[in-house]
Amino acid sequence: GGGDRRPIPLLVQLSRRELEETIKRLHGEEVARKQRARKEVQMQWAAKRQNELITRRRALTEEERLEAMERMYKQASSIRAARERKAEEQAERFRMMANTINNEAMSSGAKEVVAKRLYSHGEEKRKRMEAA
Repeated sequence: GGGDRRPIPLLVQLSRRELEETIKRLHGEEVARKQRARKEVQMQWAAKRQNELITRRRALTEEERLEAMERMYKQASSIRAARERKAEEQAERFRMMANTINNEAMSSGAKEVVAKRLYSHGEEKRKRMEAA
């Protein structure tokens, strides 16, 4: 048709690349907005929780606080004791195995191999225990 000159819609004027970039930007803004909203909620919740904790902490008597600390300390030391006991038992087992190896009539080469393996295993175990 002759004189029918409607304005071309904006979207048609945009190149495909421009269109994709616009969509990407809008999507990015939307994502960022949602993240901000989520963060806001999390912060409000954290603040509320913090206030509750503070209130509850004030409510604790000095005696209760000491009891709680003592409990925590006992727990920690019993865990440590258990770890040390386990390490001791392990070491004892290795000593017994080493003695068995020494007592049995093995070729010196075989003894050496097994002893080395035991030693290195014990060392690794010890390092792990110390790291824990």
